[in-house]
Amino acid sequence: MKRVYMFIALAALLLGGTLPAAAAAIKFEASGFWHAAFILDHDLDFDGETTEDSFYGANRLRILFSAQAGEHVKGNWEFQGGTWEWGASGEDTAYGEGGDARLDTSSQDLKTRLAWLDVTIPDTETTVSAGIVQLTLPNAVAGNPVFDDRVGGVIVNSALSEEVKLSAFWVRPFFSPRSDKQSHYNSMDLFGVFAEAALGTGWVSPYFVYGEAGHRADQGDFDFAWAHGPEDSSSPNGYADDNKKTILLFGGLALELSPAENLSLKLDAIYGNAKNPSKDAYETEGYMLALGVDYELEFGTPGLIAWYSSGANRNGQGVLPVIGTDGGVGYTRLGMAGTASLGADSLITNTAVGTTGLALQVADISFLESLSHTVRLGYILGTNHKEAGDPEIDGEDFALYGISRELSFVELDFDTTYELVENFSALLELSYVIPMARGDFKRGYKNEHDNKTPDNAFNGQLYLMFDF
Repeated sequence: MKRVYMFIALAALLLGGTLPAAAAAIKFEASGFWHAAFILDHDLDFDGETTEDSFYGANRLRILFSAQAGEHVKGNWEFQGGTWEWGASGEDTAYGEGGDARLDTSSQDLKTRLAWLDVTIPDTETTVSAGIVQLTLPNAVAGNPVFDDRVGGVIVNSALSEEVKLSAFWVRPFFSPRSDKQSHYNSMDLFGVFAEAALGTGWVSPYFVYGEAGHRADQGDFDFAWAHGPEDSSSPNGYADDNKKTILLFGGLALELSPAENLSLKLDAIYGNAKNPSKDAYETEGYMLALGVDYELEFGTPGLIAWYSSGANRNGQGVLPVIGTDGGVGYTRLGMAGTASLGADSLITNTAVGTTGLALQVADISFLESLSHTVRLGYILGTNHKEAGDPEIDGEDFALYGISRELSFVELDFDTTYELVENFSALLELSYVIPMARGDFKRGYKNEHDNKTPDNAFNGQLYLMFDF
C-alpha cells in the first residue's frame, strides 16, 4: 500500500502540468535530500572495548511533498526512507530503526516524519498549521534543549507588522487512550507563545510554555523525552503521581545582535521547572545560559560558545527539565548534537543539561573556491553533584541529565565541505574526544574496569549530500 501512495504522489508531480483546468489550480512541489555516508567509529562508549570499533556505510532519503490550492490552503507530507546500514537489518543496525539493507533486500522502511495542513486566513497575515508539525522553540546559539522535535498539534503564526511576528501553539507529545474515569490524566499537553521582533541590528525572541502531564501519559520507549525523576519512580514519566498532574513552566529568550560590522553576538537564556502537588513526587527546576560570539574575517570566522546549565544536587533536583530533544544542542560535533551527517553524535549530552563548557572555533576557512573548513576545540565539564545520576560512562545515560562535576571532556573537531556541483556536496567530519575523570568517579571507574581509565573516542565520516 505504501508503494501505491508513492506512485500516486509521483504521478501527480509528473502529470500535474497536463491535468484538466479544474485540477490545474493545485500546485505540487517537492524538496528534500538523498544522503550517503561512510563512517568509522572507535570506542564511542569510552570503555576501552576495541570490539566496538566499526566501519560501515549507510544512506537515507527524505522528501517533502506540498500540494497548494490557491493562496490559502497547502497540504504537506514529509517521508523518510532509511536510515539503511548496508548489509544489516532491523535492530542489528547502528540506528536500530528496522531498515533492511541486506543482500537482495526489499526494504519496507518508509515512514512519515511530518504531515500537516497550512491554512492562511483570507485578508490576514495569519497561518494555522495543524497535524504532525515541527516545533522548535526560539534559539540563537546552537539549538534549544527544551523542545526541538516533531509533534502532533496546532501552531498559529501571525505577522503583526513587518518587524513583529507572533506565534502560539498547542501540542500533545504523549497520549495514552483509556476508557476509565481518569482519562484526563492520560495525556501531556503543552501550550506556548513566542514572538520575534526585529531590532535595528538584530532580533529578539522571547517565549513562554505551560504544560500539564498526567501520571498515565506513558512515553513508551521514547529515549529522549522530558527528563525523568529517579529510576525507581512508579510513574511512567517520573514527575507525576497518581491523580495529580505535574505542571511544567518554561520561559526563555533568544537574542542576536550585530553591534559592529562583521561582529555577531548571540544569547540564549532558559528557565524551567516541573512540579507536582504530591508530597513525595519528584520536582526539579533549572536554568541554562549560552553565549555565542562570531567575527567574520577575510580568511574565516573565529568564534566562541560559552554555556552554563544548572546541575542536579545529590537528590537529582536542580536540572533543567526537557521535553522533545530530537534536534539537540550542537555546541560541539561528536560529544554534543553537532553532526550534520548520518553518523554518531551526542556521546556526552544531547541537551547540554547538567554541563558547562567552552567551544572555540574558526569556521568557513577557505583558500580554494567551493572548499571550506571548520576547526573547533571544546571543553565540557559536568555540573551535577557527584552522587547524582548514573556513574557509568554511557552516552544514553548522560544525554538528558548531564554529567558529574568529577568528569570532563576535551573535544577536537575538524570539518571539511567541498561543493562538487550545484546541489551536491561532500562533507568530511573528524572528531576526537578525551574523557578526564577525577576523584571518586575515577576511583569507582577503575575499580569496575580492572584499574583502567576511560578510553578516548574517535569518529570520522565522509558524507555525500544531494539536496534539492
